[in-house]
Amino acid sequence: MRKRDWLVLGPSLVLGSLLLAACAQGGGGQAAPASGELVVKASEWKFEPNTFRVDAGKPTKLVLRNMGKIEHDLTIPGLAAGGREVKLEAKAGETASVEFTADKPGVYEVACTLPAHKDAGMVAKVEVVAAQSASAGR
Repeated sequence: MRKRDWLVLGPSLVLGSLLLAACAQGGGGQAAPASGELVVKASEWKFEPNTFRVDAGKPTKLVLRNMGKIEHDLTIPGLAAGGREVKLEAKAGETASVEFTADKPGVYEVACTLPAHKDAGMVAKVEVVAAQSASAGR
């Protein structure tokens, strides 16, 4: 290949790679309905994704990966696991998980309930979708 060909081909490869990476990121931090396992990453002062969906009536394994330098939790008031509010706690660099089945469709707030974390922006939303709504969008 001649040098002139590389001058044209090189930037095209870079642009294509950037476009592919952007598409792989998903839409605006929202995960598709969980089909068994949903992984949420926590760090100073955010959850990733910050909006996610689960299917009503289907068991979901929620995994909290603490990527931060301090302890975080993930609490979902209004959703229960084993008769208790869905709540995970993980020290820096650790992972925690819980299984639950959301029965009632709706939008629920997610927050880190450690002092001042919620006020610093550690909030998210989980949308519980009815079975027919979840399958219609697939």
